[in-house]
Amino acid sequence: SDVKLVGDEPMQAKQNFPNQIVAVDHNRVNGVLNILHDHPKTSVIILDDAFQHRSIKIGFNILLSDYNRPLHSDYIMPIGNLREKSSAIKRADCVIITKCPENLSKIEADSIKEKINFNGNVFFSKIIYDKLIALNESSRIIKFENIKKVVLVTAIAQNKPIINHLKSKDIDYQLVQFRDHYNYKKKDIDRVIDLNKNIEGDSIILTTEKDAQKLKEFEELKSQPVYYLKVSVDFLWNKDKFDKKLNDYVRSNQKNS
Repeated sequence: SDVKLVGDEPMQAKQNFPNQIVAVDHNRVNGVLNILHDHPKTSVIILDDAFQHRSIKIGFNILLSDYNRPLHSDYIMPIGNLREKSSAIKRADCVIITKCPENLSKIEADSIKEKINFNGNVFFSKIIYDKLIALNESSRIIKFENIKKVVLVTAIAQNKPIINHLKSKDIDYQLVQFRDHYNYKKKDIDRVIDLNKNIEGDSIILTTEKDAQKLKEFEELKSQPVYYLKVSVDFLWNKDKFDKKLNDYVRSNQKNS
């Protein structure tokens, strides 16, 4: 599949889980029916960003709320980012507060739980920035300790955690920011390359793993020092409790359970 056809996030998912089926369909019911038709032995389907899709029955709803843009202080579109009232949280089976700072205290966590007004389990997760991987040569990896200056290129909804991480490493950065899921054009790439060339001393072009899916398409970047951030997610506390909830649900709802 081509990233222009399927999108950056599905392409990233397939890259990270090459042996799994990754399907794209704006009509979730149609997509699920096609998966079950083409791959009848499928036992679990994970839907991304499907909380508001009432046309399909979700067995286990995991609601994510960004620590930097919390559910309890957001509003319905177009004023805010919510697609429905925050009271819909009651349909969730559990809530995960994502992108939390590493040193989040239990006191602040309890305060967040109180504000979101959810009776079920609330978990807290953090982003781990594992390494910097060359855009066009995945075997080439550098460490944060070896860089001092970057041109940071992002087209994601929230780049604050990345910026905070660069600051924590004392890395100077110049930000080139686009809207989420932006389709890069040649003039954007030329601008980024020129900006990096005009920085005194050694510098690299740094982007996200999601943006890398689109930037790989540009020949102009193949000779440039472009790296993307490889990230993973972990829980601050109670990972075993979350795993058990998920495994118990899957185990009890499989056809051959």
